[in-house]
Amino acid sequence: MNISGILAKGAGAAGIGLLAYDAHHEAKEHSQMYSTRKKTDNIESLYYDTLSLSTPSRVKDKAKKAVLDLEMDTNIDTVFYRIGGYVKSLGESVVSKAIPLGLSALALLTKGVVSKASALGLAAYAAVDFMGEFGHKK
Repeated sequence: MNISGILAKGAGAAGIGLLAYDAHHEAKEHSQMYSTRKKTDNIESLYYDTLSLSTPSRVKDKAKKAVLDLEMDTNIDTVFYRIGGYVKSLGESVVSKAIPLGLSALALLTKGVVSKASALGLAAYAAVDFMGEFGHKK
């Protein structure tokens, strides 16, 4: 394997690694916000449910308030909300970064001209994407 082939494989591996790193951290942050929002929505809904009864009943009132207290004290659903938020965000990140992911995979998994062209395309994509960050002047 020649130097250009090694550089192409390195570019592909670096591209996949950087995309995975970004996707993971973005998904972690999203999962926290998603979990907090879902938990808050649940508690709010249960709280408003405790304010009224379809028929007057002291037992139903106490049961509704017990369910609200249990929801506020339990973190089991928070774990599931976090997992759901993480997976959702990770999937969205993969879809939104399909072009650099494809170029990285091609550079890493193919040989010859396709690998080198993919690495060059990846470098060009990264340069344009990075330079685009500086064009947001107001």
